[in-house]
Amino acid sequence: MHTYKLGRRGALALRAAVKSAAVKRAADVTPAGYQGLALQQYMPVHPRRTEFTPLEQELIRRNLGNVFPKVFKTLADSPAVDLASPIWTGMGTGAALGGATAGIGAALGSRGGTLAGIPVALLGALFGAKARIASNQDILESMRRIPADGTRRDLLSDPVRMQQAIMAHAERLARQQAKKSALMPRRAGATKSAASPIPGGYQGLAFQRYMPTYSRRDELTPEEQKLVAKNRKNVIPKIFTSAADSPAVDLASPAWSAVGGAGVGALVGGISGANMAGWRYAGRGAAIGSVLGAGILGAIAAKYRHARNQGVLEYMHRIPPDGRRRDLYSDPVYYQKNVMNPMLAAIVGRLPSRY
Repeated sequence: MHTYKLGRRGALALRAAVKSAAVKRAADVTPAGYQGLALQQYMPVHPRRTEFTPLEQELIRRNLGNVFPKVFKTLADSPAVDLASPIWTGMGTGAALGGATAGIGAALGSRGGTLAGIPVALLGALFGAKARIASNQDILESMRRIPADGTRRDLLSDPVRMQQAIMAHAERLARQQAKKSALMPRRAGATKSAASPIPGGYQGLAFQRYMPTYSRRDELTPEEQKLVAKNRKNVIPKIFTSAADSPAVDLASPAWSAVGGAGVGALVGGISGANMAGWRYAGRGAAIGSVLGAGILGAIAAKYRHARNQGVLEYMHRIPPDGRRRDLYSDPVYYQKNVMNPMLAAIVGRLPSRY
């Protein structure tokens, strides 16, 4: 019995010694001032800058005069393209709300309801301008937390912003699924994850899941430039792509996209114009509708293709020289947006409606 107690004590002592040694080894590889930093996945990636570069100042000044933010944005754009004028926003909001109120009043035959459009327009203008100012301040703060002259891709390195984008995408999928069944409740809004301050100035870069894998290159190699010039002439992007292809195969010509869009627009616009004009003026209505449809959809298609091309080029700047489409998957943002999100959409789409 005495021998058993001694053996058990020895085993416990040996276990305690091994555990102590393991804790010591963990402490040796832990950064100074460690306070559970591995759990802080939402801390800012870059330190806050106090001043903008001359280029950023010029972009901010130019975009603050926009009637509304840029529609066809790309990852290669500056975050300043999301800015807009509070005055124009306020005027637009006020006109929309005031006009709607006055229109409802007129439809009901109420003079008081029609006159109520004036104060509603003033309040709408005030709230619209205030909301735009707050949104602009949020964009400017985001610009201070990315590298100098950074792009919208750098914004997605912020784990909080990327998590919000993922939650918004999941929310849209949930709403789409909810429409399949009246029994499925609508989900609440996405929860925003707040960044927590970390003591000691530790940047925690190793824990930031959405940081770019490679540093951004300013120029493409001669071979990449040839591939870009070649594929920019494509009618449509390459259909059967492989991981061994250059990302340039995803490029296509905005001019050809405009032609395709104009063709569809002319057809749809012609049919719509003929129906709206009636049988007596069907020919004239079809002609006008075709011209308008071709112009509008052609311009939209060209702008959309140009934006897609800029996004492809931005990703090419963020992979190794002469990289392949496989290298794109090393970019966590590309993988999340182009692989994981479509996969999530497919999974949600296959769920039974009762879920």
